[in-house]
Amino acid sequence: MLYLTGGFAYGSVNKAVSFSGPLPAGFTQFTGARDGMKTGYAASAGYEHDIGPNLSLKTEFLYYNLGTSDVTANVIARSGGAGTGYNVRSENQGYVARVGINYRLGW
Repeated sequence: MLYLTGGFAYGSVNKAVSFSGPLPAGFTQFTGARDGMKTGYAASAGYEHDIGPNLSLKTEFLYYNLGTSDVTANVIARSGGAGTGYNVRSENQGYVARVGINYRLGW
């Protein structure tokens, strides 16, 4: 049996960025962080096959997308040069592959 699923997804997203400029002259260090709950969607496709009277084997591939996160990295140390900070944007998405065995009770 082939199947498709989809629906609402949510999760906690934690982002932290830290980077430095050239050393030693003009050293600049930037850092920033953001935590929060994000919402989005998930979609999957799978296959299930009977391997016995009450057993089936399944495989599934799931994709989720919780949108983007923006973090502002501000200057925390500077010994010269220009710049006050950077905006960092990242995608919150991923993939999950699952394999399993289902046991059905004979009710």
